Amino acid sequence: FELPAGAFELLKRSLKEGASAFLRLSSAQALGRVRLEAGQEAELVPLLSRLSGMELERILPQFERSEQVLPTIAANPAAAGISPELVLKYGTPEQRAELERSLSERKARLEELGALVLEVGDPRRGRELLFGARAECTACHTVRGQGGRVGPDLSRIGSVKTRPQLLEALVFPSASFAAGFESFRVRVRDGEVYDGFLQRESPDAIVLV
Repeated sequence: FELPAGAFELLKRSLKEGASAFLRLSSAQALGRVRLEAGQEAELVPLLSRLSGMELERILPQFERSEQVLPTIAANPAAAGISPELVLKYGTPEQRAELERSLSERKARLEELGALVLEVGDPRRGRELLFGARAECTACHTVRGQGGRVGPDLSRIGSVKTRPQLLEALVFPSASFAAGFESFRVRVRDGEVYDGFLQRESPDAIVLV
């Protein structure tokens, strides 16, 4: 839907430094979903260099057909944390080339390892690995009520993922994330950096796990 001029100015001001994290995220999400005039879109471009990774993820759909955002995004260190799909859409030619090279190397590695995977698994051995101290899978994942709750429950993973998908998740665990478990990085004012998935947002806080 179209955004009234007054509402646009309010959302744009909310993206500037000094606003609460919740207000900035909400404004970025709203601006990513509405239909803006060309002039309004151009006013937002300079702000992209100062947005956080979470804010970029929300606002970038607004610029799906715009090439003018590429240099601005490239100047933002937070752009390194956006998803591969968004890099391919909005990244600079250098960023796209680097991502495509990485994806090609990953594909070759998976094909190499895929030839070694047995058609029939060993549930007993798999359980030993899953709950063992070496892999420490259950520090984050739950299987049939046992384990941590930081990552997705794996109790029925074999029924929703193919063998190639499971292999990729084991070899390249950061290549993709289950819905709701995407990784975010937050830098607070004193310089400390925290990584985790977004559990909830409020006007006063962003809660990571």
